[in-house]
Amino acid sequence: MIAWLNRINTAATKVLEALIALVFLAMFVLIAVLVIQRYLFSSGLFGGDELLEYLFIYTSTIGAAVVLARREHVGIPVFWQRMKPWARKAFDTTNHLVIMVLNVYMLILSQKWIAGVGGSLSTMLRIPMWVVEIALPIGCGLTVLYGLLNILGSAPRRDADGGCA
Repeated sequence: MIAWLNRINTAATKVLEALIALVFLAMFVLIAVLVIQRYLFSSGLFGGDELLEYLFIYTSTIGAAVVLARREHVGIPVFWQRMKPWARKAFDTTNHLVIMVLNVYMLILSQKWIAGVGGSLSTMLRIPMWVVEIALPIGCGLTVLYGLLNILGSAPRRDADGGCA
């Protein structure tokens, strides 16, 4: 079963990484267009700055989940190196459980938040704000899922230096 979960984990992570890369590419192109228009033509692109903010929100929330999936979140290797294997496992599991609990809490709060303010429209692009705000529960849900997969052992483990093995 772990091998099956590992294949799903790897495939989903690759899809999310590709999606984030495409969004970053789109952001780069949009920034270049905005700069050229602003400094060469003294004009702007309608809604360009607003769109950049919304794309950044999506890359941040989904990117946080991908970082957890790849076990590249912040760690302190000096402590990790001194732990016995059983202590590393316990610490790693506890770490993931705390991350999962916080993300479940944010997921619950974000649903109430979106229900309350998600019906308004964005200032420039006039898109419903829930389209932007839903990035938070998507990111939190993915983070909880990846935390669970990491606990079940379907993701690479850290080596003695604190990096991925």
